[in-house]
Amino acid sequence: QEWEKTRSKHLTEALLQGRYIASSAAKLQVLTALKTGQRQILVTEEADKINLVMQACLDCDSQIATEANTLLGELKNQQAIDVLCQEWEKTRSKHLTTALLQGRYIASSPAKVRVLTALKTGQRQILVTEEANIINLLIKACLDRDYQIVTEANTLLGELKNQQAIDVLCQEWEKTREIHLTEALLQGRYIASSPVKVRVLTALKTGQRQILGSEEANIINLLLKACLARDSQIVIEANALLGELQNQQAIDVLCQEWEKTRSKHLTTALLQGRYIASSPAKVRVLTALKNEKLEAITKDGVEVVELLLQASKDNDPDISDRSILALQQLKNPEAQEFLCRLAIEQDHQIARHVTVAAQYIPRDPNQRALFYFLTEQWDKYEGLDFEHTMLETAYKLGDEQLHKRITEKARQAGRIELARILLGGVQGQRLEEMTDTEWETTLAVLGNGKHWEEIWRLVGKVSAVKTRQLLQQLDAVKWFPSLEDEKTLFIKLVELAHNCVEEIPTLEESINDNSNLFFLCHLLVGQMSREDMIWVQTRCSIGSNSVRALRLAELGVNLRNTENVEEIYDADFNWLKFLQALINLRRRFDIEVEDAPKQIDAGEFDIEIE
Repeated sequence: QEWEKTRSKHLTEALLQGRYIASSAAKLQVLTALKTGQRQILVTEEADKINLVMQACLDCDSQIATEANTLLGELKNQQAIDVLCQEWEKTRSKHLTTALLQGRYIASSPAKVRVLTALKTGQRQILVTEEANIINLLIKACLDRDYQIVTEANTLLGELKNQQAIDVLCQEWEKTREIHLTEALLQGRYIASSPVKVRVLTALKTGQRQILGSEEANIINLLLKACLARDSQIVIEANALLGELQNQQAIDVLCQEWEKTRSKHLTTALLQGRYIASSPAKVRVLTALKNEKLEAITKDGVEVVELLLQASKDNDPDISDRSILALQQLKNPEAQEFLCRLAIEQDHQIARHVTVAAQYIPRDPNQRALFYFLTEQWDKYEGLDFEHTMLETAYKLGDEQLHKRITEKARQAGRIELARILLGGVQGQRLEEMTDTEWETTLAVLGNGKHWEEIWRLVGKVSAVKTRQLLQQLDAVKWFPSLEDEKTLFIKLVELAHNCVEEIPTLEESINDNSNLFFLCHLLVGQMSREDMIWVQTRCSIGSNSVRALRLAELGVNLRNTENVEEIYDADFNWLKFLQALINLRRRFDIEVEDAPKQIDAGEFDIEIE
């Protein structure tokens, strides 16, 4: 005890000479045993005196320090070893490190110290069976400041056998993408068992995408996201797997995502796998078109037609061009019929082009005739509706839009069929019912088709104003009737029509003048409504409501009555002379029934009787 207090030279010599070891006071016992070179005496007391031995390593007496360090490398007691390992883990002091390596100590606990000591002493294999419990400690050890520990930890991370430990490592890798974890993942070719996202990414990262084949339906959305990952290796593997799908549910998801984004990598996968979605219908059509599998959709019903028509406007030329081809290859009769209806009812240009090119026709003969007419298939139309009754029926039953389309088509092509429909056949049964629009259409159709004979036929059958239009139209093209007597009549009528002013007196002016001649003039040139006509006829004591009867009878009587002639202006009188000429008009195709035998005998009657 005195020596320990003073460390005097003479007491030291006495201590060494007698090789004394104190029997009490643990610290004194440790120091005297170490000083006298009898450290073995302390071996059995390691657990109790280990802390004192570690303190002795720092003693100012080099002999004591040397003996203490030597003893620390010769420990047998696990409890003492654990104390040393914990102190080493705290301080990482050089002398404790030397002792740890000399004794190749591995702490039994706590887990962190056990892991670090096993790694530091190069005995990582001891930890293999404990992987699940220590994996997080191993991961942290990879960041230790001790290079040897880091090296061993990284090596052990690449040698894992326990799936639970592997899952923890994979999850940590997915969060951080640390280089050392990536290296361990690749070295061990680990694939997480869960969660699904980590399982997918690790399989892709390690180049084992085939393992995911049976899981396609559950992981397809994760695969799609993986294609946008920062890791090029993952992206490559994900894209490759997208082109190798076998599960239809997964294929449908991919196709729908492709339809939304049209991204390049999804397009590549779609073409590589030649995928066709099973649903929804729009995506099914688009994918079939993109992969040029037209046979997959051309047997479908009416619903495919609208989708193909929409696809014809697609920005992708592959899709838009192939949609037209698919429309031309429809196998379903209902689909063909629907396309024909679109051409007829909506004047759909693509439907019109396709139906003509594919030779689709409506099943109903009336609709077929209308279809031929609107699509300008004139030979087929003439062969089916040579009497034009089908077109007439369609016109009568159709709405204003259809009337407009038939009219426009007839005007463009100069088809006389429409004129006859509007007029009410060759007998002109609708002359009095025709609207101004119908009349203008009739003139345009007859003029565009150069049907001059038909125009000449109408002269005298319509009001004077309209007759004047007809004559002006014929005169403008320098047309003349073929028969000489008709030619003379034509020239006379043209001259009279030319003298007529553009406007005629209004009904109000005629009433004020109290002139029956003016009333009749207005009536005959068609400037009054039906109600006005009835009123005028009542005032004039005309018994018949027939304009023709009035034209042939009453006007002639009134013209012979010169009572009010002096009140008629020149312009009005020109109109009346023109009217009188029209009343007296007799032509080979416009005679009264009672005159027919005489005309037939004279050889002047042609083929028609009004």
